[in-house]
Amino acid sequence: MKILQVIDFSGWAIGALANQIKWGLLHHDIRILEIHPKELRRNPEDYRAIFRETVKNFNPDIIHFHYWDLYNWLRDECAKFPEIKKVLTHHNQKDLLNGDWSGLEAITCHTEKSKKILETKYLWI
Repeated sequence: MKILQVIDFSGWAIGALANQIKWGLLHHDIRILEIHPKELRRNPEDYRAIFRETVKNFNPDIIHFHYWDLYNWLRDECAKFPEIKKVLTHHNQKDLLNGDWSGLEAITCHTEKSKKILETKYLWI
């Protein structure tokens, strides 16, 4: 299985987690794409093109977003790849309902509180 993890910054906790997933699942082909949200907001077209080209070249089975804002900014690009499953791990309880998660196959979260917040809007969790 080929998995593309999309993270915000490799030097922070989410980057460390993405690397642990990559090295813990060596039987899968896992790549990490780092796109910092501030850079994406400054130059959205270039970073959307980088994302699109990475997806085309790698052709993953799953795109795993580790940051909700990246998915929000790249949702339209994701729609261009309907055959690829999209997953979001929401790492905090902030901004859980500020996005449109309709293009995702799954949202994972870390706490019961997050799960309850998400269930207020999405019955499929």
